[in-house]
Amino acid sequence: MEKLHFMNYIWSDCILVESEGLYALVDTGEVNHLNKTLAYLDYLGVKNLEFVYVSHFHYDHYSGSEAILKTYNVKKFFIQEYSGCDGDDGSGNKQPGLDDEYHFDANYQFKKILELAKKKCEVAEIVSDNTTGIECGKFKFKAFRTRNYVRQAYEDKDAYCYHQCLLSENGNSSPLYANVNGKNIFLGSDIADYDAGIEYLSYVNLKIAKELGCQMDIYKVPHHGTSGCNTKEALAIYKPKHAIITNSYWYLERWTTIKDLMEANKDCKTLTTERKYLIYTIPVDGDIKVDMISYDELYNRK
Repeated sequence: MEKLHFMNYIWSDCILVESEGLYALVDTGEVNHLNKTLAYLDYLGVKNLEFVYVSHFHYDHYSGSEAILKTYNVKKFFIQEYSGCDGDDGSGNKQPGLDDEYHFDANYQFKKILELAKKKCEVAEIVSDNTTGIECGKFKFKAFRTRNYVRQAYEDKDAYCYHQCLLSENGNSSPLYANVNGKNIFLGSDIADYDAGIEYLSYVNLKIAKELGCQMDIYKVPHHGTSGCNTKEALAIYKPKHAIITNSYWYLERWTTIKDLMEANKDCKTLTTERKYLIYTIPVDGDIKVDMISYDELYNRK
């Protein structure tokens, strides 16, 4: 049976892929909450991972990678390249402009994780246009936005940020799409959907929606459901049946994301990862089934 398990995080992404007795991870979450991932994988008896895919180099997506690589037998490791010239550490606290110490440390962490993966995995590579094999059982993912667009903008003489560290590493987010058992699945990472002042960084979600041109049965809302993650035009294409937001309702009250999802599809079932792990079972026939379990319940079920 094919499943997607969304870890019980706020402002952090970690998604366990399950198919035919095999497992994989999309993003590794924030290391400060790693205990939740390890407890959940232990609960399922996971020992091996077909792949680990890090969609971009922000702390809330990559920082669990080192521990995951040391704890599990990982066959393939894919990571989106760090730009080294970003102006936002992901928290929003240091924008615009990060100091050299931050870039030095982030570069060090990126190289450290990649080198560890090369020692531990059969395949360890930076995501590129030629990347293939992001597969786990029936899940065969297609990666979008596989270039280093933040660095491209930094070197672009026509861009307002030419040789200035002004952009967020979210501009390098590489989301994934798969069709499994006839169901369309989009894991949106932290892509944006607004005018960023540079054509190739603007309306990213809308461009992908137009390319895919289909309704989404499972839609991991980009960038934790913040403003600017989905235009209404993009959602009008996706018309999500199930939407997952890696955030809390308290934060979401300040944005129109849930309202916009409902306008796109009045039957959209939107859940957050605030209180429980979310498990989506994707059958060959019939509707997707959703189950939930809390961190505390894991131990009661052992």
